[in-house]
Amino acid sequence: MNEPLLLSPQVLPRRTRLPAQFQLRGLAPIEAYFAQLDTVSPAAQRRLRSASAQSPQLQVGTVPQLPDGQPGRGLFMLEAYSSLGFDVHTRTQPEDAPNCSICLPLSGQMRVLQHGGWTQAGAGAGLLIDPRQTELVEVAPGTHFVEFDLDRQLLQQLSADSSLERSLAPAELAPALAQRLLQGAWQAADAATREAPPAWRRAQLQRWSELLGLELLLGLQPQLTQRDGVSAAAVSARLGRVLALVHARLEQSLSLNELAQAACVSVSALLRLFHKELGCTPAAYIRAQRLEAAQQELRSGQARSIKALAARWGFQSPSRFSQAYRARFGVLPTEVLRGRRA
Repeated sequence: MNEPLLLSPQVLPRRTRLPAQFQLRGLAPIEAYFAQLDTVSPAAQRRLRSASAQSPQLQVGTVPQLPDGQPGRGLFMLEAYSSLGFDVHTRTQPEDAPNCSICLPLSGQMRVLQHGGWTQAGAGAGLLIDPRQTELVEVAPGTHFVEFDLDRQLLQQLSADSSLERSLAPAELAPALAQRLLQGAWQAADAATREAPPAWRRAQLQRWSELLGLELLLGLQPQLTQRDGVSAAAVSARLGRVLALVHARLEQSLSLNELAQAACVSVSALLRLFHKELGCTPAAYIRAQRLEAAQQELRSGQARSIKALAARWGFQSPSRFSQAYRARFGVLPTEVLRGRRA
């Protein structure tokens, strides 16, 4: 895994951006913590399943649903390591649960008993959990996992598909999909805990929730890539309208909803269209076109500075722009700019 872990099974890192983290050592503190969770969240009961570890420890890091700390909302993301095995028994199954959960073991193993039977996942894979159907979650000793929630209503909006409920049936997530979701979760956590105004962080968390939701829907419904049932001419026309909008407003921020409206399709259908015809996401296509435009400005001598160029083409910082530019063209933009001025 390329991204650094937010928590280590041995020790907490020296630097972390998580707003809440702690490490408990010893059986009594861990049992007390579980008892506190049972009080705060009475829909489930948490119990240690094995207490044989020589040095029991539990490490937890969290990202709140609203990064400005408003009360009454839960967590967006949790990362935990437990040297002890534990169970989470469902006391009441909420029929109106607003979220579904994604669990991604980094080590160890997790399994879930739901109405359809047992589903399990080890390191590198993942679990899609529907709280409305979950009876029991078992976490094996030595398991290190990431868990985050996705709003069911948001997924419905992204899908615009009447079969969404069937698509979100409890299931094991394939390793490739699990790793893509994990990478997105790391980036979402980084954006949501960055030192920035709360409104900006909230918007970033919403953006990443949408991207994670789309990644999940695409991973669960690969068969939909051939379900559009439209002619090649219609597909070409739809894509042409979207690309025309992108190039007309390349300097502006375009939402996925705006692009989908231009193509007269749902957001999920738009994603499938781009994957099928261009082999990339709309965001990746826009990023590539902005880099091409930046390259033209550099070569023509129109660019005043790398900082101004990065801001003009939608990059958060000159360093990120430079990294993206070098990855695409094999040279730093500063080298091109110096060459023009020499």
